[in-house]
Amino acid sequence: MEDGNIGDEARYQKELPKDQKKDDKSHDEVTFGRRDGNEDTDLPKLSKSSAACSSDMNTDFIIRHVNSIVHTVQEIMNCSLTKCDATQHERHHEFLEDPEKVYKDNHLKYCFGTKYITAEGFEYLQNMLDQRMCTNKFLPGSIFSRYSTFSQCTNDELEKIFIGFPLMGRQYFKFVILKEAVVQLVCQWTGMPYVQADKMCSSTELSVSDFKNV
Repeated sequence: MEDGNIGDEARYQKELPKDQKKDDKSHDEVTFGRRDGNEDTDLPKLSKSSAACSSDMNTDFIIRHVNSIVHTVQEIMNCSLTKCDATQHERHHEFLEDPEKVYKDNHLKYCFGTKYITAEGFEYLQNMLDQRMCTNKFLPGSIFSRYSTFSQCTNDELEKIFIGFPLMGRQYFKFVILKEAVVQLVCQWTGMPYVQADKMCSSTELSVSDFKNV
């Protein structure tokens, strides 16, 4: 299983303003802190130009809600039931049931929720969650090989998948954690119920395969 580049989706989504020239140097890059094992790091540092996204939902809004988002997605991640009635757990349970199918169905998709969050905001969100949640552990019996997982993961069934497919933790992060985080932010921003917010975010999603024969 190849490790999907977690930044691909953000780069697919990114669109420069029409009036921005190629030689415009006014847009500063976002600088992110390093993550070392399970230790917490500082939040990404924002430049003035990145503090406000072109959409209504800016990075300040993301920062204010990141703690509740982390709490929510950790709760989803640690649901060890085969299935449950919680609508927001649907992606999680689909992954537990067949992680390879989830990967095949989603690895070419991008632009999830772009009506509400820009590429810059999405990239900022994914880096914050990566720093606060993601880690690597040694594979059982190995002192060299590692697998991708999450520092607060207590779900044994999910951990077994990550050990069996050492790069699958990154796919879970991309296809479950990030999408649920975006939906939760949209709920907070718009006041929409989860089902409606999820539907609206999914409606903007595109697939690279749709353009292969164009």
